Amino acid sequence: MFGAGALGLGFLGPELTPHCRVTFLDVRLKADLLDHLRRAGSYTFNRTGLSMRPVEVQGVDGVLLGEAGDADALGELLDGAELIFTAVGEPNLPQLAPLLANAARRRTPERPLRVLCAENGVEIAANLRQAVQRDAGRELGGDVLVGDTVMGRMCKVVAAPAPSLEPPAPGLDWAVVAEPFYGIPVEAHVTAGLPRLPGALDAQPPPRFRASEDVKMLSHNGLHAPLACLGCLRGAEFFDELRDAPELMELARRLMVDEAGTALLGKHKGALGRNEYLNYCDSILRRVTCPVLHDPVEHGMRG
Repeated sequence: MFGAGALGLGFLGPELTPHCRVTFLDVRLKADLLDHLRRAGSYTFNRTGLSMRPVEVQGVDGVLLGEAGDADALGELLDGAELIFTAVGEPNLPQLAPLLANAARRRTPERPLRVLCAENGVEIAANLRQAVQRDAGRELGGDVLVGDTVMGRMCKVVAAPAPSLEPPAPGLDWAVVAEPFYGIPVEAHVTAGLPRLPGALDAQPPPRFRASEDVKMLSHNGLHAPLACLGCLRGAEFFDELRDAPELMELARRLMVDEAGTALLGKHKGALGRNEYLNYCDSILRRVTCPVLHDPVEHGMRG
């Protein structure tokens, strides 16, 4: 897994490690964490819900990218990987293209390079595939499968955390906080034929995946951003403060049901059900404003 940040440590790691071993790859900024992962084979994140509690994730390893002399070791690691995740943020993906292009040279359609992108956005996988193709200097075929995912769990990194939060490794001055939310929709063509599909992965055919992706973008991100802006105008610092503003909460729900919902149910008829969607709307509103998650309004405004 490229990226040992909030999503990698708070969502992908906890969901995947019960089914397979996960190796995190990251840059020197995360050297202390990666060293701990190598030595201890575990890390800690803080799970919200009815209360905050630390959760230990086991069965992990860490590799520092960019170290001199490690190119062969990295090549062997990528050669042996059944599935590769990227969780580095869309602007950083082009830096991975040369590494993936090199790994692709040793794959075949019988054992393809399988890459799932966990970055926030749309057409992430298509753009990464094009970047890998440019670096490989050839047209990619069935030997390289790149697909998108839907990252539904809210995770954050907390700098200088309170004593009640545990860092991923002893001595680090930051912590990862994540909500209890399960399952990762992925594009089915990437995982087709895998002998051991992790139970957390929900391999979806194109119509269903596009519905899942649009719900995430329009009714999760599409709630997060406007609710943050409206909260800021009210002088709120955290989303959970907005629970005391029933008119604002109802406005947010109507935005999802009347505006986004009408469009989504019309576009994805047959792949997205009314009941499922309405339940999602009420659920995401509770999750975004969860007092235990205590997510800052600034997070939703992205500056």
